[in-house]
Amino acid sequence: MTTSSSSDGAPLRVGATRYMPSGIIRFDQYRSGETAIEIIDQHGEPQYVATVALVPYGAPHPGEYGVWLKGWSENEGVPEALVNAGIITLTGRKHPTGFCEAQHAELTEHARAALMRARGAVGAANCTRSKRVHCKQRELLGDSVYVENDGGMIRLTGNAFSRENVIFLESEVYAALRRWAHAHGYERVPQAGEGDLRDATATTVVHIHAELTDQEAWNLAQFIKRLRFDQCCELTDSGHAQQDRREQAYVMLAAINKIGNALKSAGYAPR
Repeated sequence: MTTSSSSDGAPLRVGATRYMPSGIIRFDQYRSGETAIEIIDQHGEPQYVATVALVPYGAPHPGEYGVWLKGWSENEGVPEALVNAGIITLTGRKHPTGFCEAQHAELTEHARAALMRARGAVGAANCTRSKRVHCKQRELLGDSVYVENDGGMIRLTGNAFSRENVIFLESEVYAALRRWAHAHGYERVPQAGEGDLRDATATTVVHIHAELTDQEAWNLAQFIKRLRFDQCCELTDSGHAQQDRREQAYVMLAAINKIGNALKSAGYAPR
């Protein structure tokens, strides 16, 4: 989708947070119909996604101009930065996702106008494409990956302003990918919040049983609640590349949140 701009043509911007850089707002849409807010740099490269799609996991639809925001891990401080930038107003509503809670927000009038202009620009651009392609807006799968139908093939792209990161999947290739995913344990329905933590499903599921005292369970739940993404990054293998260390940290958080969910189910859910 095109970059979102104000009425004077200037792009909407958001300031830096503790872990994320400043950037330009780009609106998109999840498959569930929810609005997505992505932050890109001046070259159009994706930086991060501020929102999360929760309708597929049973959450109420946030509304035509509403969004569910991620404010945990590396997204700490992002909702507040969007408020300061005049993009959204927080409503105070929350919805659980894993061991965290997504915050509900409404786009400001300023941002709503930019969203409508962005939707109009995409609709016009899509309708001028080849007649072989249905006039349908591409969809955000998550993690800055988009999908669309392109002449009978599945088109995946990770950068709206570059064709270097585009993959075309023919039906035979997609079928082979499905078989591979099924064989390696990826073909399953995700639980709420797992997609946000880039959960890497292994081929073998490990079941762990542990006996904890009441004090141990409570303090562990407190630790999991307070654990931050940057702390997990610091605990990864320092000999690996930075991107590999970030991926390791995501997997750490995914596993730790599963323990947190088990504690929550047992009645240990500190506020």
